[in-house]
Amino acid sequence: MAGPVVSIVIPCFNRAHCVERAIASIVAEQAVDHEILIVDDASTDGLADKVAALGFPTVSYFRMETNRGPSAARNFAIGAARGDWIALLDSDDVWLPGKLARQLEHTRAQGVAACSTWYVNDFADSGRRVECRPVPPTRSVDILLHGNQYGLGSTLLARREIFAQVGPFSEDLRRMEDAEWLARYLRSHEFGVVPETLALVSAVPVHLNRCGGQVFLDCAAAFHRHLAPEFRQLTPSFRRRYEAAEFDWAAQAFLREGKWRDGFACMARSLMRTPLRSPGILLSYCDALFGSNLASRAASLRARLARRRAGADTAGGGSAGRA
Repeated sequence: MAGPVVSIVIPCFNRAHCVERAIASIVAEQAVDHEILIVDDASTDGLADKVAALGFPTVSYFRMETNRGPSAARNFAIGAARGDWIALLDSDDVWLPGKLARQLEHTRAQGVAACSTWYVNDFADSGRRVECRPVPPTRSVDILLHGNQYGLGSTLLARREIFAQVGPFSEDLRRMEDAEWLARYLRSHEFGVVPETLALVSAVPVHLNRCGGQVFLDCAAAFHRHLAPEFRQLTPSFRRRYEAAEFDWAAQAFLREGKWRDGFACMARSLMRTPLRSPGILLSYCDALFGSNLASRAASLRARLARRRAGADTAGGGSAGRA
């Protein structure tokens, strides 16, 4: 019997409260033959019972005995997949109707083996929503130059055989694993981006990220190892700024954990690389130290002011046009 067109991979860890929403957004696709592979990364919140109770016929459930991170969960599912294509969806995100169909059309039209889409970052802590419209990267170093802006955890569609060519997701990365995989992909393949907003991604500001400081440092070290050729292409000043941001993230995580010595050490290492800091970074440090939410509030205020200015400009232009 022929397999499905698309195998949809959902790694889950303690997401019993939101996985139904993710699955329902897939079922709404309707037009594309698919299977859903849920990999439970050793959850403790009754996820297995929740998935069984949902009764979706296209869902297959797998459980890992120990928590190994999203890369290992995705790799397991890709190994079990039967579809010609692999699509990723994080368990707290949702797709908008028509996503898979539009991506399949895009890969055929552009002749690419993988693509993503535009998407919306949903910051639940502040109620802010930011539309992300990345352009297709053309070089592997673009992932470092332009940041991890593709939201691959919930937007990637790729031919299954590509993972044999490029390699699996790196299991020593508990974060940034999607960006690292895309950089390796771009060394030998072209990548597409569907210019339509087709996913809603739950976004967590750095100061609220649950990763510990040591996880940030370990992942940064592994990221540099895996992408050493790309890092060598950066200018010294850009590399310093990049490394400063990595130490900022680690510092904030250590401070949230109450590990003051490690936190201030990482802060010092960041300042050594870029002494001049933006007000936003300072607010993020305040949030990490005092449990406040100043950075998100400031971002929301900037977004409201930008919308207000844009509205005023539009109204002014319309009045001038009528005059």
